[in-house]
Amino acid sequence: MKPIRRRASPKTIPFLAMRFVLIWLSILSIGGCESQEPLRIGFVGTLSGKAALLGTAGRDGVLLAIEECNRQGGVNGRKVELLVKDDGNEAEQAKKVDQELINAGVSAILGHMSSEMTAAVYETVMASGLVLLSPTVSSVEFSGLDDNMLRVAGTSDALTRGLAGHCATQKGWKQAAIIYDMANKAYSLSYADLFERAFAATGGRIIRRISFVSGTDALSMKAIAKQALEDNPDGVLVIAASLDAAILCQQLKKINPNISLASSGWAFTEELVQNGGKAVEGIVLPSYYQPHSPEAAYVAFKKSFEQRFGYPSSFAASLGYEAATVVLAGLKEASSPRQLKETLLRMQRFPGLRGDLVFDRLGDIQRPFTLLTVRDGRFSEMQ
Repeated sequence: MKPIRRRASPKTIPFLAMRFVLIWLSILSIGGCESQEPLRIGFVGTLSGKAALLGTAGRDGVLLAIEECNRQGGVNGRKVELLVKDDGNEAEQAKKVDQELINAGVSAILGHMSSEMTAAVYETVMASGLVLLSPTVSSVEFSGLDDNMLRVAGTSDALTRGLAGHCATQKGWKQAAIIYDMANKAYSLSYADLFERAFAATGGRIIRRISFVSGTDALSMKAIAKQALEDNPDGVLVIAASLDAAILCQQLKKINPNISLASSGWAFTEELVQNGGKAVEGIVLPSYYQPHSPEAAYVAFKKSFEQRFGYPSSFAASLGYEAATVVLAGLKEASSPRQLKETLLRMQRFPGLRGDLVFDRLGDIQRPFTLLTVRDGRFSEMQ
């Protein structure tokens, strides 16, 4: 007896066909999401050598922001991929790695972490049409330019005015010396000039300026300190990265234990305290970063950062995080990477860790700053 074969009812055929089409479209949709190219963002900083601490912290702050973004669905459904490059604190290497990022099709570059490296790559990145958003660069050399560079750190002019006023009125400086590292010339030279101008406005006088080049200068730190103290200044301003600043402070205190010291935000890392010891107790430096801010967003960031990376956050980490959140917010709204600058300036206001970040029409930003000192082996905000 032959088995009975049931034919599909004419009414069920369209239904089955439609079901097949819907299943096939669903498969295609899923496959499309999985194969969609990630949105790439570049980060460049100094990740090797003596200046690596700043770059590493900045990179980790950026990475934390991108990981959080991806957990929330990425940028309009696209996963964000961070391409990291080390500029080696060398101009030619910085140009090379930035060009590699441009060739890789990144949508924006976050970096560099020093003014000198930013100056080295400025023309290369500007010619590409991409946005270069620096977390930490504060040199006035980049102020007032209608270009594709933005930054989340305030500029040095407000910092130097605040520091000069404090040194004159609170520390009693009438005459001072400045030591500055020309390895980061775009930052340190303008910082020294701005401080001298602001100090003169208080009636003070800079009686000696000594420059050196970190890692290459034959002049020893001891000899530099001796030169700075030859004319018996009331205080010495040291403009250098944290390790060099710590060593110079030690040498200055060995010659004159009572000398009053100040530094710039460039030295504001735990490396200054760890290597400077008692020599940096009482040193004063200005910063846009408040390490003990009670703001909820900042407290949450500090906790997340230390849980993720196993070490405390720093000013470079927090600014790196803020820079990344700004770029990610802009990319969600921009029609293409080439429209990112206009989009960011149109949006203008972005939530930061300690209040809103507000760009002016040229992509610069004004932030409140604080004066910090080292007290009992830790940074404290001055009252």
